[in-house]
Amino acid sequence: MLRNSYNITSFEALDELVHSRIKSKSQIITILVSSLKIILTDLNPTEESGDTFTLRYYGLKKRMFFTIYDKEEKVFKHFSFIFPFNINFVDTNVYFSINNREIEIDLYILEILSTLCKNNWFSDNNEDNHDILSFIESYGDLLSDFNISVDLETDLWSVIKCLMTFEPGYIRYDYDVDNCEEFIHPLHHIDIYYSDVGTFKLGFDDSFKINDRLSLEEFEDILLDGRSRASYCYSLS
Repeated sequence: MLRNSYNITSFEALDELVHSRIKSKSQIITILVSSLKIILTDLNPTEESGDTFTLRYYGLKKRMFFTIYDKEEKVFKHFSFIFPFNINFVDTNVYFSINNREIEIDLYILEILSTLCKNNWFSDNNEDNHDILSFIESYGDLLSDFNISVDLETDLWSVIKCLMTFEPGYIRYDYDVDNCEEFIHPLHHIDIYYSDVGTFKLGFDDSFKINDRLSLEEFEDILLDGRSRASYCYSLS
């Protein structure tokens, strides 16, 4: 079963990950893997948390949304990125698979991916990725450590390749009182992309009627080209 939303807790330090500024694709992959574990185990946290995440799908478009609240329990930021896997339902159960192959993303594969994330395997700064021989040796060590079968080896590589090549489509809404400067750093703004060399801001002016903070529904609608407005996309003023 896929819930409407899931609490963000200290499970695999997910709370710390989503509160940190995202500057790399490896951070997105780590957040994705931990979130999928929560979904597949249907984790019911005992600790209180206002922060939430949700998985939305609209035909070909699939996105994960994360909402972070401030101390007053008001929206501090939303951020979203593309969900790179297929979503399948059988009875009340949900399954995830690779888009072009029927490879199921189960908890065992997710545990292997978690190990790769902890070892910074997806990071640009990983020394093992700087030359092909080191890369192959590192991957061989992984297969040996997990005693991975030949059949699973091919499937696992397909999953890893999918994560390494998918377009994240990262976007974030901020309500930023501390750094607000009207024409340079608007109170309400969207940050597009995550790296310092690629990111830029789009501010909301008074023509966009925000009621205190941008709601998740409004943020989602922007990314759906105005689905709630008969598909009239939002415009820059």
